[in-house]
Amino acid sequence: MLPRHVIPRRANIQMPRVLVCRGTSRYAGAAVSYRFCMYKLQMPCSECGNPVILDGPLRSMPCPHCESTLSLPPSMWKSLLEDALEEYDGFDWDEGRNSQCFIQGVQLHLTYGRQMPKCPSCRALLPINDVPADHQGPMFCGECGKRTSTHLAPQWLVQVMPQARRLWCAATESDPDGAQELALEEANRPVMIACMQCGAGLKVTGDTPRITTCEYCSTDFYLPDLLWRRLHPVKKRIPWYVGYQA
Repeated sequence: MLPRHVIPRRANIQMPRVLVCRGTSRYAGAAVSYRFCMYKLQMPCSECGNPVILDGPLRSMPCPHCESTLSLPPSMWKSLLEDALEEYDGFDWDEGRNSQCFIQGVQLHLTYGRQMPKCPSCRALLPINDVPADHQGPMFCGECGKRTSTHLAPQWLVQVMPQARRLWCAATESDPDGAQELALEEANRPVMIACMQCGAGLKVTGDTPRITTCEYCSTDFYLPDLLWRRLHPVKKRIPWYVGYQA
């Protein structure tokens, strides 16, 4: 395990209650007992220092600011995830803790707690009972219909966290956008704007460069900040979940 030094500032938090549930879900007709742990993680990029959202267990990921590759070894994930499992019995449903810790000299902001998987959009409980045991990929909220994802815990994670069985609302190496599909849905929708020179209507998307050229008058113009942020939304710390074998 990597050495970890916890900053004294740790505080219990009360997460919004929706429904108190037993930690049991049913897959393919068979009851499976889980310990449901919620996580929200953020760390600074080791190259540019800007905040990076860790929205799932990934062994590497690009910094969205400087595009450098961040290495996130399995031993680091063990250090980040194990506290929630160790403190699980001390939490009531929808209770958790805010924490700041140092791992390999990097300060991380961590929120974890005991919570059933919930929709990132409306916060209703996800219909995990309706997901087949071998399903990996999209799933939909039964209340608002928004799309999120679920996957089996990757083998490398099981090697360091042997009780890990399934993920919800999390990015994975096979589905790196799994945690942010709600934001991507909106960002991928085309926007029509008027050329500032000739007034022609132009369609822009997330693939349109910041300095773009009007196809009618060949004038270059700079997409304004509000539109650029709409096409490239800043990631938020969306809660994601690990189901551990009880």
